[in-house]
Amino acid sequence: MSPRLMVLGGGRHQVSLVRRARARGIDVVLVDYYDHPPARDLVDTHLRLSTLDVDAVVDAARAHHVDGVVTTGTDLPVVTMAAVAEALGLPAWIDRAHAARATTKSLMQRALAATGVPMADQQVLGPDDEPGHVALPVVVKPADSQGQRGVTRVDDRIDLDGAIADARSHSRAGTVVVERFLDGPEITANAWVEDDGIVLLAVNDRVTVNPSPHLGIAHRHVHPTRHASPDLFARLDDLLDRIATAYGMRTGPLYVQLILTSRGPVVVEAAARVGGGHETSLFPLVAGSGVEDRLVDLALTGSCEPWDHDMRTAAELRSAGVTFVLGWPGTVATLAPMDFVEGTVEGGWYVDVGDRLVDLTTSLGRIGWFVSTAADRAELDRRTADQYARLEVRAADGASLVRQPEPGLLLG
Repeated sequence: MSPRLMVLGGGRHQVSLVRRARARGIDVVLVDYYDHPPARDLVDTHLRLSTLDVDAVVDAARAHHVDGVVTTGTDLPVVTMAAVAEALGLPAWIDRAHAARATTKSLMQRALAATGVPMADQQVLGPDDEPGHVALPVVVKPADSQGQRGVTRVDDRIDLDGAIADARSHSRAGTVVVERFLDGPEITANAWVEDDGIVLLAVNDRVTVNPSPHLGIAHRHVHPTRHASPDLFARLDDLLDRIATAYGMRTGPLYVQLILTSRGPVVVEAAARVGGGHETSLFPLVAGSGVEDRLVDLALTGSCEPWDHDMRTAAELRSAGVTFVLGWPGTVATLAPMDFVEGTVEGGWYVDVGDRLVDLTTSLGRIGWFVSTAADRAELDRRTADQYARLEVRAADGASLVRQPEPGLLLG
């Protein structure tokens, strides 16, 4: 009989994982709350359950006699994945207690601080807590959310209470983090924990758009970072090793966001998963192979093929990047298929005709994406700009709903 794999989430970030599992003859049990998520047509069994309803998903896993459970590209289902594996005695690269630390910012800060990982000073406020002394500017964020929902920068004390209330509205537990704002470029480290150490797969510049008071909405992930150096790689190796220790990991993926401050790299967030910004599409371009088979093998057997690529020893670092398309508020009347230019390897829309686009205050203000590659950064930037200029999404009056990123709002 074919092994049966439960995949948590059927969105765009899980499609390549589901497709690869099916290509290997694996029976996939897909868990996704929506009626028809993008991965639905690839599977025979779709359970319309929330990936965050731990008890229901554990019961479903038992009922369907799954041999493994996995997710990718999303934070909170990592806890459910670990819970299912624990309840059914299945392999997982992280246990349930550590998964909670890797997905809840207040627990994350304590776990990482215990292993000496530098993070911004912060206060954690429960549902009824008031902030103590705050040295502005600060970033206010929910303790258990993603996609930049409820994240704002506060420069004036008069705006703090409103920012906290907004962040609480996006937190399942009503818990908020008030964190010192750090100045410096942002990077993401994509790594894999192996028995003999950390494999550094890709270090990207995280180019963000920051429509005040909102901030940190990813517009581009560009590989390799402009800040690549032996010193940076050595610092990252040490930090990633400490993070793996804090999360009790001996194998599996890490996705870490960092600010490069004048005092060195400071961790913003550290996730025990593959990144959710189409990083699965970057790995074959920059690391020579993908993550899907490794994730499937970890879920079914607890081990996977080691990587033969590491940024620190690679003979050549090819440029590649993910670009997110920004949108203006309005209703989509015309949505033209993407006309790919040279170097664009994939892309698509998150929206459809008739959808009402929202303002750019969170990642929900992004309407599509494309992945580009080139021999060097300058050529990659030219190809990216050319591709972006060809995109066409229009309202009924003919107005373009593709938002060109204003240079004054971009960082990185």
